[in-house]
Amino acid sequence: GYTYSVGKDRSITPKAHYDPVEFMGTIQPNSSVHSYANFMDLGLRIGDIIDVTYVNDVMAQVSKPANEHNASNPNPLVPFIDKCPACGAPIVISESGKAAYCTNPDCIGAKISITVDMLDKLGFEGFAEESVKAIGVHSFVELMTIPAENLNLGEADTASFIAQREHLLNRDIYDYEFMGSLGFTGVAFDKWQKILNKYTIDEVIDIEDSTVPVGTLQTITGIGYKTSKTIADEFSLYRESIEFAIKNLHMVTTKGAANKKKIRFTGFRNPQLAELLNSMGYDASDKSVTKDTYILLVPQEGHVSTKTQKAGPDTKIIAVDDFIAHMDEYLSE
Repeated sequence: GYTYSVGKDRSITPKAHYDPVEFMGTIQPNSSVHSYANFMDLGLRIGDIIDVTYVNDVMAQVSKPANEHNASNPNPLVPFIDKCPACGAPIVISESGKAAYCTNPDCIGAKISITVDMLDKLGFEGFAEESVKAIGVHSFVELMTIPAENLNLGEADTASFIAQREHLLNRDIYDYEFMGSLGFTGVAFDKWQKILNKYTIDEVIDIEDSTVPVGTLQTITGIGYKTSKTIADEFSLYRESIEFAIKNLHMVTTKGAANKKKIRFTGFRNPQLAELLNSMGYDASDKSVTKDTYILLVPQEGHVSTKTQKAGPDTKIIAVDDFIAHMDEYLSE
């Protein structure tokens, strides 16, 4: 059968459930079907035999083989749902026929997806969909101010959430990291970094309060009309959280920071190391690699990834343990 989830943009994603299979010690009982178009192309019936293929060691994909069993299956095709699984609003199919969307702009499912993504980008660990549903609030300012007794979580999860919240309040965070976590549709870290390299958050607020915000932001290289309009249209949704963050977070301003040396990670995550390097004046993150990247840190010598292949001839590729052990030497070169 199928279950469905609602994305940040209110898109409806189907998930196929099947008899469990095992890949490299991991039990796989379901897989994302990714889109309405893929759902329709599969054309599955209850009782069909399917193929499940493990792709790139990370994702199980479903396909429907042509065989006698499937050809003679008397069950009807499983229809796509016509109402949002989260809020019950009608579903609409995109003009391209590729995607299905909830028609409710205030859909609780989309709010939950945005909140889960925001917490992940802000470094919270262990708070996925069920935890966010239990907490019951979705804006950044609400999450940062809700009393512990109102979290509706178990004792251990409540303690974890409060501890991670305190850590966020007391650590440095780049302005583009914060703005990129909020949930502006399609405006992620890289676009906010371009914007905030030219304007501070306070200046962006002033722009949004003016009569020509779209035209102003469009003057920034890499920021087109669609991004500018999205920020203008959605800014009011996040204003309270942005103003709270300005007052309460240790926000690091990136305006004029284009000349900072870039240190990138691939194949692993180390928020503590990134935080240390950023506090030392570097631009450290797991974002994409460009030819002017100063250092690319890898989990071990010989590691190959898309980022190592994109590194420029002057980029130093260093195993992270070696880098940590000899950090002063590498950073002084």
